[in-house]
Amino acid sequence: MAKGLNIYIKGDGIAARCCAHLLRRAGAKVFGDGVASARVPAMMLSPLAISLMRDVFTAPALFSNVFEIERRYVTWGATERTAIPHASAVISEGALLAAVPPPWDGDQQIAPEECDFTIHAALPLPDGKPRQRFGAREAATARIRLKDSDGRACEIESVGDGWLFLIPTAEAAWLLAVGGPVETLLAASRQIGPRVEIEAGGGEFDCAPGMAEAVQGEHWMACGPVAVGFDPICGDGTAHAVREAILAAAVIAGIARGEDRRALLSHYRAVLTLAMGRHLDLCADYYRSGGDSPWWRDQGDALARGRAWCEARMQSAGPRMYRLQDFDLLPLTAGAA
Repeated sequence: MAKGLNIYIKGDGIAARCCAHLLRRAGAKVFGDGVASARVPAMMLSPLAISLMRDVFTAPALFSNVFEIERRYVTWGATERTAIPHASAVISEGALLAAVPPPWDGDQQIAPEECDFTIHAALPLPDGKPRQRFGAREAATARIRLKDSDGRACEIESVGDGWLFLIPTAEAAWLLAVGGPVETLLAASRQIGPRVEIEAGGGEFDCAPGMAEAVQGEHWMACGPVAVGFDPICGDGTAHAVREAILAAAVIAGIARGEDRRALLSHYRAVLTLAMGRHLDLCADYYRSGGDSPWWRDQGDALARGRAWCEARMQSAGPRMYRLQDFDLLPLTAGAA
């Protein structure tokens, strides 16, 4: 339990909201700045992400009426276009956040330094160190019109110097272009390019995976994409952000119970580093097979360097001392996995 604690949350994404909800449920008072980053116009929620959020917010029907994707078409590397069964929901980030409680309690606010602990779900982080970035990839979005497409299917395609991801929604369709301008990658596309027409440009964002040098301090933790940012190629970013929030709230509850603060924070760092390493392995499979141009090789090399960085961090970490059960961290006993 975290009863009597004052927690400050910087930022307002799904990680911030999940963490705040769990801490309030544990008895803490939650404050925050409510500062939101740019919202993504369309995001895909895996069944795991939806299940986790339903558990966090105790809302079995959450996201039960959103637009659903049933198939995925894949044209990757030297392979021909292939249809694969696929189950996920598509929603804008704004609509997702509107469906769950905000990350602060009412209008009363206090300064972060007056709180017992701060969750940083937005930059900057207090350590001031540069963020590790495993690759150099920018993504651009555009709203598109589908000329000839399966309205319940998303599509991913690799091209000479990047890749495209088409996401239909109930209202519109969106295109994510990674590696170059939307128009340039569409011109090189065999499958997506001939079947879409750009209606409006969107935003741009850094989509290479990355991790903060420090994800925790004595009185703070980084949480969500500012701690561990996933490449959108994996489709698991939202689920991981929720898992981070569950773990961060459990660490604070453990500290409030009198558990070893240093050991709990070290466990948080180790779990996030392990997750980053697994994600880089997954990304490496995609980027090794997507193409053989210098762009693809550079991205693959950067992922390998990132994997080595994660391995070095894990070697310096102590043994795991906790396991997550439901929403609590419990000490590992002899023989426990």
